[in-house]
Amino acid sequence: MKKHIIICLTVLFAYYSVEAQINEVSQGSLRDQALKVYLDCNYCDIEYFKTNFTLVNYVTDRFDADVYILVTAMATGSGGTEYSMLLRGVKGFIGMEDTLVFNLDANATQDLHRDAILKHAQLGMVPYLMKTPFSTRIDLIYDDSGLDEVVEDKWKNWTFSISADIMLNNQKTIKAYGIFSNLYIGKITPEIKFESSTVFFFDESKYELYEDDTLVYSSFSSQRSFENSNLFVKSLGNHFGLGGSAGYQKSEYLNLNNQFVVGPAIEYNIFDYADATRKQCRFLYGITYQYSEYIEITVYDKLEDHLFRQELRVLFSFVDSWGEINASLAGTNQLNDFSRYAVGARTSASIYLGKGLSVNLSAGFSYIQDQVGLIKDAATPEDLLTHQREMESDYNYDFSFGFTYRFGSTLNNVVNPRFTGR
Repeated sequence: MKKHIIICLTVLFAYYSVEAQINEVSQGSLRDQALKVYLDCNYCDIEYFKTNFTLVNYVTDRFDADVYILVTAMATGSGGTEYSMLLRGVKGFIGMEDTLVFNLDANATQDLHRDAILKHAQLGMVPYLMKTPFSTRIDLIYDDSGLDEVVEDKWKNWTFSISADIMLNNQKTIKAYGIFSNLYIGKITPEIKFESSTVFFFDESKYELYEDDTLVYSSFSSQRSFENSNLFVKSLGNHFGLGGSAGYQKSEYLNLNNQFVVGPAIEYNIFDYADATRKQCRFLYGITYQYSEYIEITVYDKLEDHLFRQELRVLFSFVDSWGEINASLAGTNQLNDFSRYAVGARTSASIYLGKGLSVNLSAGFSYIQDQVGLIKDAATPEDLLTHQREMESDYNYDFSFGFTYRFGSTLNNVVNPRFTGR
């Protein structure tokens, strides 16, 4: 009897083991048929994607993907965010490509942002999913309520923002506090762009050096500045913009008691402005009149200046599946003294080479010959250490290079948030 029971149990165990293996193979085969997606997005919560959109496989190497998704963003006139989502088919889906554009207002929470990005990614994936065995698992749900409602903007596209920060840092040897505030007023439409920003900054620091709890040295520094800048731009088609700027500032660091700046400018973008989140190459030229009243006499023996300046900037950026490149070139000089000028260039790149390898590069250089506001009196070592005032410098350069190499599993849909951020 016992022998029969053992035989029955063995048969049952073998049956369920085989059935489990068959189910596992079946499920594995089905999962293998799911689309492989590479999400290139600095604004996305990848774990949120993996938890709420399980109909695809998420890969960590873009060369393994069937669909490449790139998400870029720009600030809107109301302080919100405009997202641009590029979906590009790879391998068996080459030729399929689409771009989705959507907006979120300035009060949208982080949860609303990640939910909106996920929903648009799901919608954008439908044409690809329809070509897989998962097409039968897709249903269409839509909400047509409020379609006849007329929405009127009572603010007429005007936006306002007020912010303030108080900073405090106390240690035995350092006591510092600061106040920073900002007022922003803007109106941005397809036809015009107006922005006004007012910034106030105040900082006080006290440094003390002790030996055996005895004070042997102390230093006190303070800085304050006030700046108001205003910009107006009129759109001229899809490639041109015409406008001007006006501003005022006071700064102890820059030796400015009062400074007024005003002047026109024109800009040309080789690419369409509608594609600015992914590519732009802009040429900006402007002329300004600048009146400066200095706190202390300058190296040019002046307490005030009337200057005319011209400036040319070239700004380039390009983002695609292989990476991102940003570059800028700027030059400025005084029209009444061409020997006073400054030129500078900066570039940064993040390029994906494949099979988990990517390189990052940044470099910048500037040559400066127009520091007209420098204080005549020689700077003290304390001025240098505490950054009390602008220091003379003919040049400035920096360079960085790095790489990232990732290897191992390229397919991982697992989410495990335990000890995150530890």
